[in-house]
Amino acid sequence: MNKKRILAVAVILLVTVSIGLFASSKLNNKSSNSAANTVCDLGVTCVDLYDNGASLDEVSVKVGESIQFNAKGSSVYHLANNSDQGSLSHDHGSAEKEHISSGDFSGDEAWLVKFSEPGTFNFSDENNPEIKILVVVYNPEGGAKLE
Repeated sequence: MNKKRILAVAVILLVTVSIGLFASSKLNNKSSNSAANTVCDLGVTCVDLYDNGASLDEVSVKVGESIQFNAKGSSVYHLANNSDQGSLSHDHGSAEKEHISSGDFSGDEAWLVKFSEPGTFNFSDENNPEIKILVVVYNPEGGAKLE
């Protein structure tokens, strides 16, 4: 009778884990469209880009923090900041209060942007018009004035 109990517990555990994995995949259905599994470093906010949108439409980060935009769909992405506020640096150099662009990236590629001043940044994808991401950069010590 002991073997029957152990078997019953094992079956219940297996079913519970399977249901949990199935539910998790349904809640995060955009992950099933991913072409690659790009992982962000500790302290970097990840935004995954899919053919039909982004994992986040709005992101808040502290001054000095970074956002990594990950290509997860089959599209070619080309993000551009359409704001003239704040400054940032990225893996193609740095810019202050000017139009900044990622250039084209796709597949397993990503674009890393570090924000060096408070401000708001409106990123859109020139190749995928449904992708729009608002980034708010704030100063945790107070005094961030956003317009």
